[in-house]
Amino acid sequence: MSLYPSFKSCLAAVIAGGLALTALPAFAAQPATAAGNQKYCADFAMTGSRVPKRICLTAKEWKNRYDVDVTTLKVRKEASSREKAVGSPS
Repeated sequence: MSLYPSFKSCLAAVIAGGLALTALPAFAAQPATAAGNQKYCADFAMTGSRVPKRICLTAKEWKNRYDVDVTTLKVRKEASSREKAVGSPS
């Protein structure tokens, strides 16, 4: 008896299992509890991980997050330009 038939059946099982998993949604849909509370999800690549992090927020929460990020970037850019104008210590 050769190992080829068992390898072939094992390979078929792995492929069938993979197809079954891809047929399922990766994440369940977020139910809308009230108007304006629909969640929108995004995947973010995390440093040091192969698994992306999924963040689900409402449109208002995404806007708030965006506004905070823009403000933070402006503050850091201004601090950086002030440091360049004064010169960094040696």
